[in-house]
Amino acid sequence: MSPQRIREDSDKQMTAEREKRSVILTAEGVITAAITEAEGHKQARVLDAEAAKAEQVLAAEASKESQVLMATGKAEAIRLVAEADASALEVVGSAANTDQGKAAVTLTLAQDAISAHQAIASESTVVLTDGKTGDNIANTVAQAIAVSSSLKLTN
Repeated sequence: MSPQRIREDSDKQMTAEREKRSVILTAEGVITAAITEAEGHKQARVLDAEAAKAEQVLAAEASKESQVLMATGKAEAIRLVAEADASALEVVGSAANTDQGKAAVTLTLAQDAISAHQAIASESTVVLTDGKTGDNIANTVAQAIAVSSSLKLTN
């Protein structure tokens, strides 16, 4: 073989090895890029999932706090109504402890009884009684008139 032919063969072999290394390096670069991209997508999905979880936790905590505040408000309202009712009962009780108060309570009870009898009479055609309803109504009306008269006399 001639020296030129040896040189040409040697050049071809070196060129082939360079191309081979270039192809290998390119393939390795493509693989590395694909792996890096896949890891990036994986991290993005993990971060999205963590963000969604944190959002759900915050929403649940906000809902819980809202429910606690609403329940606390309702409890406070119930307490205040009970205190107002108790105060009103004390005032009514004090007023009912006097002679005029007792007469007013009797009048109110008589008026309520008359209203109840009227409601029963207006809503039905048959009323079941103990047989003394006429006497009871008459007594109730008489009591109401007597109490009303005594209240007018004291005023």
